[in-house]
Amino acid sequence: MNLSNINFELFRNEIENALAAVEEKYGCDVTAGKIKYDDSSINISIDFKARGENGESGEQVEFNKLCERYGFKPEHYNNSFIMDGQTYRLVGFNPKARKYYCIIMDNRGKKFCCTIDAVKTGMGLIK
Repeated sequence: MNLSNINFELFRNEIENALAAVEEKYGCDVTAGKIKYDDSSINISIDFKARGENGESGEQVEFNKLCERYGFKPEHYNNSFIMDGQTYRLVGFNPKARKYYCIIMDNRGKKFCCTIDAVKTGMGLIK
């Protein structure tokens, strides 16, 4: 098998689909993370996040825990805003970051990090 020819996005999706039964059984969200590979092996991180009592996603539960620290409210989760002509949604925070605390997602599902001010400006929370 030639690992350099694998489409890693498809590989990640297949892993997440294969773990859907685990998600359902344990009531958690499963996401495949970073993929590292060499000529003969693949290492992939897998994150399990507990869902909220009201069925919120693990991502939303984490957002709700951290949002006030960064000047947001729980209702800002998944809010759309426009930045540089693209539409993004605020989906989380990276507390280990030094500057780019906000995790945003584009329409394709790709995640990016950006500053708090950029998100607040895009949402119209600051002028």
